[in-house]
Amino acid sequence: MMKNRRLEELKDKYFDGKSSSEEERELKKSDELFFQLLDQEKDVKMDWSFEDFENQVKADKKNHQMARQYLDKICCCGNSPGGYGINFLSESRASYTAVGTC
Repeated sequence: MMKNRRLEELKDKYFDGKSSSEEERELKKSDELFFQLLDQEKDVKMDWSFEDFENQVKADKKNHQMARQYLDKICCCGNSPGGYGINFLSESRASYTAVGTC
């Protein structure tokens, strides 16, 4: 129980941006999957050139635009048989959220 309490305190400090390097190392050695993954990621190298990075960003933007166009076409009452059963979608900058049905 004491160990769990310490872990929760460390997690709270980490997510509040107030943990020390030593506390973060302790978290990365815990059984918490999130912190284990962070520990593994420290060894990952990003060997991209700027041009490779820029091309990936452009591809991601194009994929987002294609998905948006697709959702805009299928997510309206007029496209559903009988005009019901399809969710209306409201777009925020990050994602689409269902806000109602026909």
